[in-house]
Amino acid sequence: MVEDLRNVQLKKFYDSDKDDILKEFFIPTLSVSTSYKRLAGFFSSTVLATAARGLSKFILNGGKMELVIGAHLSKDDFEVVRSSSEKRNEFISNFVIHELENIDSMLLDNVKALGWMLKNNLLELKIAIVSNKGIFHQKVGIFEDNKGNRISFSGSDNETGSAWKYNIEEFKVFRSWIPEEVDWFKSDLEKFNRFWSNNSKKAIVMNAPEAIRKKLISISPNSVNDLKIVEGEIVDNKEKTSTSQDSRLKLRSYQISAVEKWIKNGSKGIFEMATGTGKTITALGAAERISKENGRICVIISVPYKHLATQWKKVIEKQIPDSIIVEAYSGVADWKKKLNSRLKYYRDNLVKKLFIVSLYSTSSTTDFIDIINKNHNQKNSYLIIADEMHNLGAPSLSKGMLDIYNKRLGLSATPTRHFDEIGTKTLEKYFDRVVFKYSLRKAITDGLLTPYEYYPVFVTLDDQEFQKYLDYSRKILFSKKAENDEKAEEYLRMLLIKRSKIIKSSKNKLVEFKKIMESISKNEGIDHLLVYCDSGGQLIEAQKIINELGIINHKFTQIESLSERNQIIDDFDKGVYDCLAAVKCLDEGVDIPSIKTAVILASSSNPREYIQRRGRVLRKYKGKESAKIYDFCVLPPNLIEDSHLREIEKGILKKELHRIQDFLDTAENKAYTMNILTDIMMKYNVFFD
Repeated sequence: MVEDLRNVQLKKFYDSDKDDILKEFFIPTLSVSTSYKRLAGFFSSTVLATAARGLSKFILNGGKMELVIGAHLSKDDFEVVRSSSEKRNEFISNFVIHELENIDSMLLDNVKALGWMLKNNLLELKIAIVSNKGIFHQKVGIFEDNKGNRISFSGSDNETGSAWKYNIEEFKVFRSWIPEEVDWFKSDLEKFNRFWSNNSKKAIVMNAPEAIRKKLISISPNSVNDLKIVEGEIVDNKEKTSTSQDSRLKLRSYQISAVEKWIKNGSKGIFEMATGTGKTITALGAAERISKENGRICVIISVPYKHLATQWKKVIEKQIPDSIIVEAYSGVADWKKKLNSRLKYYRDNLVKKLFIVSLYSTSSTTDFIDIINKNHNQKNSYLIIADEMHNLGAPSLSKGMLDIYNKRLGLSATPTRHFDEIGTKTLEKYFDRVVFKYSLRKAITDGLLTPYEYYPVFVTLDDQEFQKYLDYSRKILFSKKAENDEKAEEYLRMLLIKRSKIIKSSKNKLVEFKKIMESISKNEGIDHLLVYCDSGGQLIEAQKIINELGIINHKFTQIESLSERNQIIDDFDKGVYDCLAAVKCLDEGVDIPSIKTAVILASSSNPREYIQRRGRVLRKYKGKESAKIYDFCVLPPNLIEDSHLREIEKGILKKELHRIQDFLDTAENKAYTMNILTDIMMKYNVFFD
């Protein structure tokens, strides 16, 4: 994503005879700029309209513009306005207002945009007065981003009445950070400053009279949502494009039902929906419902990871294009400034649909909360949508659950926090109950997810691993007898996590893993296969085995950048890689629907983890009729006489059986797998609940 002027792909010279100047130059530069200085041509409604080209994103970014437009007068008129400032204001006001009153209807929307900018102190307008002996034919523009990077353009002035349709424009571009271009840039900047400061020898530059300001403001819309900037050419005075469109959301019947139940519960509640069943679209449907009922809405969308924030932004842009979106989290330039200005617009009724996309780590900070509180209007609707809401229950993040968010929606396939009863209760208290469930079985039956076969792969702990497991079990048993306070709960949670790591990283898994990979390679062939690993160490060992078998693969971890991961996914989809070896980063929010087979080395008793992993495999994909899951499950090393230790041994299998039962419940090969399980359960005298 382009974030500053240095990253915009610029040419040194633009010619409208062969270049799309609007799309290739104005929109890309203005989209990342915070300041735009402009010398335009002879004052006309067309000049105003063309000066506003490409301003949509610039306006939404809170960018500020300084605009000088020329007024060409006769010699006698020029002498009159030069002699008296009072007559000057009157004459220029009459001249400009006459132009505005006779404006072409096809250009009106762009001029309205400038009026809106004036009203909101985002535009300073000056008039350059020249006699018929001199012509104000300057075309100079200066862009600056929030990092201090600047570029200029200068060239011929063709912004006349026919420029939109017939004229050929051309100009050169100079960048302040390129040594060979800096002198040319400085020349353009000096020229602008000379006119702006009224230091020109051939022109009088004056602030736009109040009458002109009032006229422009009078035709401006009340809300930034209503701005309609013509971003294309005018063709025979009929073609017009607009940035404002109706919502494109189309909900399925079960999604409509979810929204209805949430509304009936006082616009509070949790959607417990299987991964891949459209939680995002359903949540946006809830937001649109509130918007239609109340006329306006501010939605705070909080997510655990940046890639999820990016996904939300893209979906909102596509599904609700008439909304304003603010990305507010670390790494986004000036997010505090942008958040403050957009919330102010919403508070002052200038914005109808405001979406704030943030991370839990940001939305729980003092800076974020202070900006929200400062701009709060109790008459307005504020909806928080917490995606993967179980993350929000952590003590360090729960500060982001503000009381002023009067409408609340939690989203998760697994809203309960594993090993954290206090965090789970905190979430339930804030979001209220689960108001809608859409199960995995229902999603598969309805054809939203892919059917799958499930194969548990059993391995045993070695003696050393089992001894460590026993040691942690004793500590856990003692900890549970301790006083039930927050510190004791945290200590217990730490012990449980460490004990579970022993199961996840069992050494014998890799021995059996090689056998499974050899079997798949020989019998079915490796095709869009994913391997889940517990840690970097396990990943390295697994990749050694994969490489020995000659399988083309790539690692997929949090170390790779977002752009690198997107490229890896694209290559995997195309078959460049037959296998991905992943650690953690596929648990939430990353979609690779082309996965046909998953080998889960990192077995987990945490429902959130294994449900997320299963969900990644069951996404629908062209040509994918079914999926297979190989799940590594751990057994105790042997049966021993000590009754206490025997119960701990059984506990290992019980934890595995919870997951196995869940996977088997919706598997296509349930009967086949049950035959294998029955012998194991009878051996240990441990059965499904």
